[in-house]
Amino acid sequence: MYTHPKGFLVALEGGEGTGKSTTAQLMYDYLKEQGQDVILVREPGSSPVGQAIRATIMEHRTMELETEIALFIAAKVELLRKTILPALEAGKLVIADRFTGSLFTYQGVMRGYGIGPLIEKLAAFEATLSPNLTVLMMCDQNVSVERLRRRQAAGGEFNSFDTLDLDKHVRLQEAYRTAYRELNSRYPHHAVREFDTTDVEIPEMVPAVTTAVAEALHKHRELYRAVETCLAAKQPTPRAHIRGIIDTSNPAVNGVADHG
Repeated sequence: MYTHPKGFLVALEGGEGTGKSTTAQLMYDYLKEQGQDVILVREPGSSPVGQAIRATIMEHRTMELETEIALFIAAKVELLRKTILPALEAGKLVIADRFTGSLFTYQGVMRGYGIGPLIEKLAAFEATLSPNLTVLMMCDQNVSVERLRRRQAAGGEFNSFDTLDLDKHVRLQEAYRTAYRELNSRYPHHAVREFDTTDVEIPEMVPAVTTAVAEALHKHRELYRAVETCLAAKQPTPRAHIRGIIDTSNPAVNGVADHG
């Protein structure tokens, strides 16, 4: 797994009803108004092929696990090559409503396929891009279910992955923690910030999430400039300088951090 050195990818992860999609949209709207060169994508989706795959997955929930994984990876490859990688190469900020973390959690942990085998499959398609920052949104299961009920009553999107089963929400949260503990052991410098949305209305959480993203983005750009300067001068980048930037840009370097 690797992160892109030029642009900046932030992924919002979490179970249904945690406020992930709402936060992604509100943060995108705010950053766009502030003049940031930013795009918003969701996985699977955000392309004609991705949307078709999304519809297939949502419609056929009894498909074999390997079939489901193949479809998710196909949607990811399409989104990466057509949208995300070109945007990152142009130095843009990309906000993703779900990314690889969801694949690792739902298919890798909850359905038992395993994170290691999933990484191998992603590598076969050169799809091992990792977010520069993952925002992991967690919430008490009772609050999550109540939010889903309100969304459903209001005619909002309620797909086959959404559930009002309290036990499943508990298992899903534990699956996220399991997935990110393993990912942290494999890739300790991939930043994760956790936010608990239980006791706040989602719009109230957006400033804190946006601040976390802005801080990580600033450190990422500082590191990129330092490396580019040394490369231009044909000098090695001081390891202590890089170490300092990485440590301060990754509050979860030794585990999933708890914020909110």
